[in-house]
Amino acid sequence: MDVSGILALSPIFITVISGIVIIIYFSKKASPVSPVDQDDPPVPLDKGDADKATSNVSKSKKKADKVPPHRDNKSKFSHPWLLSSLKGHNDNVLDMSFSPNGKYLASCSMDRSVLLWQTRHFSEREHKSTRVNVEFDHATGVSWSPDNHALLCAKHNENRLQVYKLSKKSDGTLGNPQVAVTFDKLDDDPLVGSGISSNGGSAEQRHSAGHYVMCCSERGRLTVFDLRGGVLASTDTRQAPVHAARISPCGRFIMSAGFTPDVKVWEVAFTRSGDFDKLSRAFELKGHTSGVLDLSATPDSFRMVTVSRDGTWKLFNTNVEYRIGQDPQLIQSAPCGGGESGPASRVALSPDGCTVAVGARSDVQLFSAETGDMMATLAALHSSPITCMLFDPTSRYLLTTGDKHIRILHNVPGCKVNIQVMQDKLAKTTNHTLKERLTAQVKELRAFLSTLGE
Repeated sequence: MDVSGILALSPIFITVISGIVIIIYFSKKASPVSPVDQDDPPVPLDKGDADKATSNVSKSKKKADKVPPHRDNKSKFSHPWLLSSLKGHNDNVLDMSFSPNGKYLASCSMDRSVLLWQTRHFSEREHKSTRVNVEFDHATGVSWSPDNHALLCAKHNENRLQVYKLSKKSDGTLGNPQVAVTFDKLDDDPLVGSGISSNGGSAEQRHSAGHYVMCCSERGRLTVFDLRGGVLASTDTRQAPVHAARISPCGRFIMSAGFTPDVKVWEVAFTRSGDFDKLSRAFELKGHTSGVLDLSATPDSFRMVTVSRDGTWKLFNTNVEYRIGQDPQLIQSAPCGGGESGPASRVALSPDGCTVAVGARSDVQLFSAETGDMMATLAALHSSPITCMLFDPTSRYLLTTGDKHIRILHNVPGCKVNIQVMQDKLAKTTNHTLKERLTAQVKELRAFLSTLGE
């Protein structure tokens, strides 16, 4: 080929070569990372790259933490029996307590706060609360004073008790918390139970029970104080580790449960002049084959319920003459927990003695105290295991905690049990006035159940 022919082909050749180069360049740019053989070991990051990666992860986590609570899918729970959810805490709620007059609920959380809720607003969509800050610590337990104007908190880090005095604000609600008394620290063991004796129970019980403060450590040191923090008595429960310790609602007894299968009940005795007399063993609740995890009692302390690692709950008649050696009588016993719910660890007895609630992980099982039959299971109430359960003073509602929200549920099983009890009374009574009253109450309860589709 002559020179003129070569020159004629040169532009075409150059164009083709340029096109190939451009295609190769852009294909590499579109796929900058070559596939890695699964058998090849990962390339380790140097310290600078690792720090950058950790920083990016931390920033992503902080952004995730800023998501508002109402967007947290794990916290959502829906059920026809759900009255409302109290939202205000920023971390898991650990304990709750109703004021003796029933007007307030106190809740303590790992967010270093105690919130005071007005019970008359439970059925509303929005719930205002008064905040009590627990400085440099958080409360694991909270209790009301008998006069409804002070709170006792068990502090987690310091392992000591502290009393906050409350006063009325301009709108008539309680607030303006001030530290009134700080109790001496007794030891380094975590406190698993605390409380202030109240004014519940019968007139005789109120007369025989004075005012005192109690705390119990995980190793079993049970201590009784006066209201200023002075030690009145102390004993070893010999149940270590102790799982729960409570003052009975009537204020006469202290109950403790732990590693042993028996619940120990002490009487806190006072003289007629109101001076402390002694702390002495009253009786035991026996029948479980493994450690007891939780317990509860009716306001008059005539009924007590326990839940154990053996997978059962037991209801006892404790209205006995224990001073002459009479033992409590077992009324009901039933299996609980198990299956998808997991082992049971919490229990609550309604004030009217009709309903037993058992907490197993994040589920609640509801039983008839009359028959021992399980009447309902409420699954996945919380995104974490249940930490506290209690019925309101009227027995109409069951409250549960397990995450940063408090669930308020209609006690539907309790209504059904009450209807059955009233019908049994109707069949036996010949009193016309009593029949009319019972008939009206049954009608009212049935009308309420119909609003919930029951």
